[in-house]
Amino acid sequence: MSSPLRRSVSRSTPARHTPNGIRRTPANGRPSPRVDSPAQQLADEFSRIVLDADRDFHNRLDATSDEQERCHLEALAKALAEHEAVRASAERARERLELEMERMKQKREADEKAGVERERRRLVDERAAADEAQEKERREHEDRAAAKLRAKQENDRKAAKEKADVEQRERKEAEAAKVQSDAYAKAQRDAQAKPQESQTPQAVSSPAIQAPATRLQPPTPSTPHVNGATQAAHAAPAGATSFYAVTVDSTALQYCGPMTPTSVLTPMNARESEHQRYLDLHKRLKQMRKDVLTEAQRLGVKDQLSNKRRELTTAIGQTNKHDKAAQQATMRKVRDIVIAGAKILPTRIDISPYIISVSPVALKGDNADTLGPAGLLFMLSWLAKTVIRQFAAEASDDGKAADPIGVLTVTIFANPDLRPNGVPLIDMLWAKYHKVCPALFGISGTQNTKAGRLRLGWDLDEDDAANYRRFRGFAVGFAAITLRDFSKSKNPNPAPNALYWTSLARILSTPTGLQSSTQYTILQHMIHLYVHRFIQFYGAAAVAAIRKACYDFPATAPRLSSGGDDPAVQAMKSLPFSLKKEYQLTL
Repeated sequence: MSSPLRRSVSRSTPARHTPNGIRRTPANGRPSPRVDSPAQQLADEFSRIVLDADRDFHNRLDATSDEQERCHLEALAKALAEHEAVRASAERARERLELEMERMKQKREADEKAGVERERRRLVDERAAADEAQEKERREHEDRAAAKLRAKQENDRKAAKEKADVEQRERKEAEAAKVQSDAYAKAQRDAQAKPQESQTPQAVSSPAIQAPATRLQPPTPSTPHVNGATQAAHAAPAGATSFYAVTVDSTALQYCGPMTPTSVLTPMNARESEHQRYLDLHKRLKQMRKDVLTEAQRLGVKDQLSNKRRELTTAIGQTNKHDKAAQQATMRKVRDIVIAGAKILPTRIDISPYIISVSPVALKGDNADTLGPAGLLFMLSWLAKTVIRQFAAEASDDGKAADPIGVLTVTIFANPDLRPNGVPLIDMLWAKYHKVCPALFGISGTQNTKAGRLRLGWDLDEDDAANYRRFRGFAVGFAAITLRDFSKSKNPNPAPNALYWTSLARILSTPTGLQSSTQYTILQHMIHLYVHRFIQFYGAAAVAAIRKACYDFPATAPRLSSGGDDPAVQAMKSLPFSLKKEYQLTL
């Protein structure tokens, strides 16, 4: 089939032919001028009509072909334009993609450069920080060395001052004892010279010689000692509770001073001075532990010493109030741990700055120095710290749990292997006690102010109930330590029974208006569970002291704003009923 756009010369209509099928053409190709017949004219006319129709047909066919060609050309042009638009869009997309890729490449390169710069700055900062830390460590080392030197100089100065104060106090006490002895001898001579007055022992009733019934009597050279103590027989009035032997450790007398009423009821300024000395000792012990650990680290034995410290903490927590065999095993274990810890760091240091209750002369003894193993001081200091924690944690709720801890404590401090130059290092424990429970040593204050609570040993981060629980544990723990019977022990008692009496007397001598709930809480719990031991050691004097604590002391207590008694005062007033019910003791 031919394309409609191409003209075909083969196509023709029937009108193209003559009626007889022979086309007439003049010889010269031009029509003859001769006039044809009408038929001929009609044929010619018809032929012209046919030719015109054929021409019109071909013209229409050509026009249609031209229109189709134009439409096709327009379609091609439109398709080409669309193709060009698509191509242009693709080109633009390609350009955008190339630009985006170029931008991402530039960003990546910039990030890499920034990362390299950050790493470079980090390395520079790290080097600068390392240099600064090294310089800071160097300065701190120099400062510590200088501070250590200053502390050593200050300790030496304080030790010298304390030594001078102790010597002066000993001279005064010796003079007072001589005066008292002379007065007693004079009274005896006067009594012998006047037989008629011998029935009224005025010399004994003289305030300079005899103390009130509720005070501890001074020992006399003629009185035999039991448990290193005086055994005084007192005559009791009819119907009164019989007196027990008064036992006080005589070997420890040199450690706790003369046991006279004047030494128990010391002036308030003397108590404050003693309290401050123990607080200073507490600070020195903290610094000593840091210095010992630093020295252990330098020698490469810090881990071993720290392990022994953890073992000691665990062992102290294993005391047993029910099984004596298990308790004995625990005490042996604690002793072995302390000795092993002392051997880890045998470096010898001066122990005199860590002892207060022993005079420098008694401390030195027959030795040429006052040195002791640093590891031993560290372990015993940690033992004292852990014992205090155990009292606060266990004895606060179960007072009977304090007894095995108290036995362990005095046994360790009495052990000859743990007493440098034969002197017990129990002042470390008393320093911690002065820090956490000053009221045991006659320190008074108000609980209405922050400063007053701090003065009484309160933990301001705890609520009132938690603080009273702590004080209960400290009080019963103090009694468990100081009311131990060493009559059958070959070792001297490191915590003489006189310490309990002194504490009780100082609390009861608190001026009216200065009593606090803390004191009443402590007083109740240091008496309640250990009243039988107190009476065993001090007899009727103990009964009189308990009577004063239960009746006279609460009677002068400040009342609440509501007009009633403080709960601690009420508990103290109800203590006689508990003592009668549990111990059949009638005050």
